[in-house]
Amino acid sequence: MQLQRYEIMKTLSIIVAAILLCGTVYAEEGAATLCHSEAPRSYFMPHNAKHEGYSATLSEWKFSQTDKTYTSDFVIPVAWLNRQTLLRFQTTSTAIEVSINGNIVAASSMGGVPCEYNITKFVKEGRNTISIRNIEHQNDRIVTHIARRSNNPQVEVISQPTLRVRDILCSTGVNDSGEGIAEFAIPVKCDALNPKSAKISYKLHLGDTLIMARGASDITLDMMREDTIRFVARIPRNAMWSKHSPQMVTLEIENRIDGRVVEHIVKPIGIRTAIIELGELYINRIATKMRLADYNGTQSIDALVKSPINGIVVPLPLATEALLSECDQRGIYVFVCTPIDTTKLGDSIARGGNPTNDPTYREAFAEAARRTVLSTSLHPSVIGYVVARGTTNGINIYDSYLMMKGFQPTHPVVYEGANGEWCSDKITIR
Repeated sequence: MQLQRYEIMKTLSIIVAAILLCGTVYAEEGAATLCHSEAPRSYFMPHNAKHEGYSATLSEWKFSQTDKTYTSDFVIPVAWLNRQTLLRFQTTSTAIEVSINGNIVAASSMGGVPCEYNITKFVKEGRNTISIRNIEHQNDRIVTHIARRSNNPQVEVISQPTLRVRDILCSTGVNDSGEGIAEFAIPVKCDALNPKSAKISYKLHLGDTLIMARGASDITLDMMREDTIRFVARIPRNAMWSKHSPQMVTLEIENRIDGRVVEHIVKPIGIRTAIIELGELYINRIATKMRLADYNGTQSIDALVKSPINGIVVPLPLATEALLSECDQRGIYVFVCTPIDTTKLGDSIARGGNPTNDPTYREAFAEAARRTVLSTSLHPSVIGYVVARGTTNGINIYDSYLMMKGFQPTHPVVYEGANGEWCSDKITIR
């Protein structure tokens, strides 16, 4: 019996070793496991102590019509070694496959959404080659197709330390005196395989004189862990953001490891509330009527400011950082729409009909909703969201509505094809 048990255990050990060995060979031959997509986050840029950027925008691309592939080069300088290298797509037109130095490292099954990948283990010091191939995917059926001024990929390579600021989040209330109460959260992530420690300092200020909050936290994170630094700030009424007074405050974050500044972030932020009550939208407790127009990427912002409208509905692929930042500065309200459009896919919600009620697309709808909110929520101009373009209801619409409300419970979330059902807040935006 003991001999038999020994033989069984020996056999199991051989099988486990073989599996592990196969996995090792698989990784070494370049067909390594693809990068996991990073969680969606608001847009910010890390700098060093001298305020020099830890980033590079890829602007020169060669396109091969044969295999639908864009190719470009980027350089990893010595100063980026022993740090994390992230690849950020502001948006993609279709599903894509990404290769670095000839190895496939990442893939996205859906166009129209921002995505980010940690490519540290695939890059080298000096020049690196990136190839982006457009691939066919069933999700292309539901993604909004928008004519762009440039079809080149919008890609940035970013360097952050192994213990890094992953995101900046802010929620705001207004007290009885009309002052804002802003609650900030700064998620910090450790990408190292061993514990790391850092000192994270923050300062929230208006101009050079009014400091609304400042502080510092020592943080130690174990292997691949994440924690959040939180603080609360009182915002004077005259520093609150609105259409008539688009005031921005500045959040500065400094990340020190072993006493050395490894990451410095300067982020303009607008503090305001957007709440629906009984079908009315209130900005900073002031009732605000929405008069929105669709934005297609060609309209003049100057003309919009001078027109009777006070805001725009923008599909996520066109909700660039440049556009939203201009809306922040000029007091233009924005509703961001997910990159999903099912208006031309029929009205049937039976099996095989419109994707709004097809479980096959459930994950795509959810991911579009998640990335739409989390990638734009730090912009004060973004006061609401559109679930999708379409005329039919289904489980995917209901789920997307609930997800968006979960992230932004007070903000209006609408679906113009709701036909009176609960998957759209009762507010008029036209």
